[in-house]
Amino acid sequence: MPRIGDWLKRRAEPVETPALRLQSDYRDFERSVVLYCNFRSGSHMLKLTLDRVAGIKSTPELLNPAVVGEGGFNIREFVDKDPDATVLSEGASLTERYMNAVFSTVSSERRMLLDIKYSQAFTFGVEREFKHDVIVPTMILELSKRKVPFLHLVRRDAVAQSLSKLVAAASGEYFRQINQTPEAATPAPPQSYRFSPALVHEESMAQRRIAQHASAVLKAIGARHLPIFYEDLVGPDIGSELRRILTFIDHYADIPADFAAATLNQNSSSRVKNLAEIRAYIQARDPDLASSSGTILASPST
Repeated sequence: MPRIGDWLKRRAEPVETPALRLQSDYRDFERSVVLYCNFRSGSHMLKLTLDRVAGIKSTPELLNPAVVGEGGFNIREFVDKDPDATVLSEGASLTERYMNAVFSTVSSERRMLLDIKYSQAFTFGVEREFKHDVIVPTMILELSKRKVPFLHLVRRDAVAQSLSKLVAAASGEYFRQINQTPEAATPAPPQSYRFSPALVHEESMAQRRIAQHASAVLKAIGARHLPIFYEDLVGPDIGSELRRILTFIDHYADIPADFAAATLNQNSSSRVKNLAEIRAYIQARDPDLASSSGTILASPST
């Protein structure tokens, strides 16, 4: 383990200015839209769909160190090159420098969707002066200050979302595009799984709490945001929902009448052997959570 003296010595050495650190350009923020959501909420489907129908490009998960974006850039590279990247008390300036680094690696010709997951939004710390009634991630606050609009993507059915997360983790299958399997191919029967009802209940409550917190954050800081529900995007009237999204971000696109989502519905719940048991367990303890049309963004009933 490195000693503190070694760390101080390293910090005292001259540090080369990171090549990715650029001057801020307000036009980059003007063309940006944040997709704010949790895992297994349909973000991949929405990103592919907006690209296909409206030419809106998107970043991978912006703050995921395991995901590499254009030009091989990701947050791990930023941390390696920026000497202050681990100083969370400097969250505002870190957000500015990191976004400049991101903008320097992507095309400046189109609107851009910034994919930020709830948990990753805390990467650069939180607003430390407690000006709001909720804990506010610095990243979200700084983007809101720059008038970046937010698409807040949520699944009404938190139980289905939790099962999707558990099935994906168990199978390693996270999404499937429309053209992924050739028509002539016969796919292997999907494996089924059995999960503890108590585990699914706990995970579903966590899904609801974090969605409610994210909604409260956006409202508290006065962010311009649009709540979007996964169930509406996979429903029969996806065209109307896409028009609502594009109107919100002031972006025009001609949506064909027969337009369909860009990924296949995996229907993860059908791969759960004891689905009825899980639903009954949660229904007995939290009927609203068990409902596929539950008011997930409202305060849970007491």
